[in-house]
Amino acid sequence: MARSRNIKPAFFSNDKLAELSPLDRLFFIGLWTISDFKGDLEYRPKRLKAQLLPYDDCKIEEIVNNLDKSRFISIHSLLGISYIHISNFNRHQNPHPNERKSGSIIPQLVDSKGVAINHDSIVTNRADSLIPHPDSLNPSKEEKTSFFNNFYSLYPKKTTKQETLTYCLTKLDINEDFEKILMALDEQIEHKKFLKEKGEFVPEFQDPIRWLKKKRWEDEITVVPDYDPAIERGAI
Repeated sequence: MARSRNIKPAFFSNDKLAELSPLDRLFFIGLWTISDFKGDLEYRPKRLKAQLLPYDDCKIEEIVNNLDKSRFISIHSLLGISYIHISNFNRHQNPHPNERKSGSIIPQLVDSKGVAINHDSIVTNRADSLIPHPDSLNPSKEEKTSFFNNFYSLYPKKTTKQETLTYCLTKLDINEDFEKILMALDEQIEHKKFLKEKGEFVPEFQDPIRWLKKKRWEDEITVVPDYDPAIERGAI
C-alpha cells in the first residue's frame, strides 16, 4: 500500500543525486511511498515498474543499480528473495505510529547504524547481493516465518492461516526454492486457468495449505490462444 511521505527542499540541491538522471530521482522518491516504516521493501522489478513508472520506457534493473552504486539504497537477499533498503530512511521520514504498530512482513535488513544484520542469511556483498547465501538451504524459524508472511499476503484466499504457518515452519521441505514458489504463485493468480469470478482460486486451490502440500507451484501454465473462427476457416 502506498503511503504519503515527506520531501525536503534539500533533495533538489543534493549534488550526488544530481549525478543521477531525472527518472532515477523520480523512482527514488517513489520508493519512499511503497516502503515499510523501516525503509525496506521487496525488490520485484516488474511490480516496481507497474507501481512507480508505468508510463516510462525504462529498465528498473538499471535504475536500481544506479541508486545502489550511489549508496542511496542497498540490496539484500534473504532465502533467495531480494529486498531494497533505503539508506537513512528514518532520518528523513517520520512514518505514522500506526505503521509501526501494524508491523511489517519485510524482514529487518539493517540496524540503526545502517549495517546489515542477520549475517547468516542476508548477503551484504554489493557485487553478490542478488545471489542467495548458501546458508539459506537451512532456513531458520525466522526465515521460514518471513517466507510464510510473503506467501500468505500474496495468496488470494485468506484461510487456514495458522495451519499454513505451522506447515511452513515444520513440514515444508527446507531444500525448496522459496523464491520459485512465490514467483509461481504470483504467475498463477494472474492466470485465468487458476481463477474464477472475483479473482478467487478455483476450488481445488482455495486453501493455501492445500496448495503447498500438493506442490501446486510445480504446475505448468499452458497458454491457450483465444479461439478465432477466421483461423479455422483458413481466412488467416
